[in-house]
Amino acid sequence: APKFVGEIFNLNHVEGSEGKNIYLKVLSLEPRLFDVFNFFSRDESSDLVQQAIAETKESHRIKRSSTGASGYNLNSKRTSESGYDTDGVTSMKVKRRCFSALGYDSYIASHADGLQILRYNKTKAYNSHLDYMEDKDFQLDHDFDSSGKGSNRFATILLYMTDLGENDGGETVFTNADSIDVDAPLNRAEALAQLRSSEKGAVLRRGSWEEDLTVTCRTKLSIRPHSSRAVLFYSQHPNGQLDDSSLHGACPILAGDKYAANLWVWNGPRQGYPD
Repeated sequence: APKFVGEIFNLNHVEGSEGKNIYLKVLSLEPRLFDVFNFFSRDESSDLVQQAIAETKESHRIKRSSTGASGYNLNSKRTSESGYDTDGVTSMKVKRRCFSALGYDSYIASHADGLQILRYNKTKAYNSHLDYMEDKDFQLDHDFDSSGKGSNRFATILLYMTDLGENDGGETVFTNADSIDVDAPLNRAEALAQLRSSEKGAVLRRGSWEEDLTVTCRTKLSIRPHSSRAVLFYSQHPNGQLDDSSLHGACPILAGDKYAANLWVWNGPRQGYPD
């Protein structure tokens, strides 16, 4: 278990991109969040984007993102687009690498959703949410209680495929975790004033949830994307209970666009498997 921010874990048994071994650097203890170095290359990043753009199958092509454990449910506070790459050559390499980094001997299809490819155009975002799934109305035939006999998503690896600048937006923000990047982080009033006085901030409607989320992104723990960057975080505690500190969001894009991907790994066979 990680003991301090900045701690390094060398995974000498796991070969990453370009023949280099993967290693982790602790970014946060709550949530348990790591930078994953040498996980994938810029060429692999480009391959994933091109595969996603070329996909035409209705179930896999990029379209407006949905939410929830079942069905195609639109969420007004998730305005990204997404698709799935389930069996592409690069996708399979990345998925196997992910399982190796998490300590598995091999890739287990029933323990993962497909690699979800995400596209965020200007102003698009996803408000704070958990990757851990819940069925509060007990409508689904699956036990999501991973602290007992059920299964749920326990780890997420996020892959970034776009370079974004300091004030371009598009970060992943952990809304219950304090910023660690600066000695004197902004308070919300300062961040709002700074945003509203900036040219890039003008793309957001004042008083909108996107503006509010951007302020959170500038005052809480945020991960800035760059092509071939990967991060790992856990949605469960070691005892299988939900880790509330894993609450996170995708910050609005203020300039350019963003491609990213995520792989969710379950602690047992996932909901709906086999389809």
